[in-house]
This record gives sequence, C-alpha cells and structure tokens, in this order.
Amino acid sequence: MTAKRKSRYSVHDLMVESAKHVRELPPKQRTAFIRYFCDGQRHALIASELGTTPENSRRLVYRAKKRILKLMHGWTGPVPSTPGAILAANVPK
Repeated sequence: MTAKRKSRYSVHDLMVESAKHVRELPPKQRTAFIRYFCDGQRHALIASELGTTPENSRRLVYRAKKRILKLMHGWTGPVPSTPGAILAANVPK
C-alpha cells in the first residue's frame, strides 16, 4: 500500500489565489471559466452566450486554466483537468 502524498496547499488556498488571477483573464476566457467551473454550465450554453461554438468554449476554458496556472506558479506543463489534480501535482509557489 502506498502512502498518500499530502499537498502543501489546501483547496481554499488554491481557490483564493486563483480567484485573484481570474480577474486578469481576457473577458471571454473569464466568462467561459466562471460559467463552466462556478455556475456548472455546459459548453453549449456558454457558447450560445458568447456567440461561439461549444468547441471554442472548451478552448477558452482550457486557455483560462493554463493562464491561471502560469500566473500562479509559472506552470508550463500540461493543464490538469480538475482542482484535485492540481493539488495532487503539488505545484511549487
């Protein structure tokens, strides 16, 4: 049995720090990110709100996550898909 690796960051710390950087996102990325992660909307609905396609909505969310990670930690690797995966990566400050 392997020991569980403990992250040095709590989910709360991660959310507070990332919220600061969400404000810095370009408007469409910010809207897509908030609608997807905070409001739980599907990409089809986000796309209709932004006047784009669901595929482009996915791209906007991906780019927003990547930009937030880069601003927070200088992250240049692949973008983790969930907040839990970000914590598991134990990204340094």
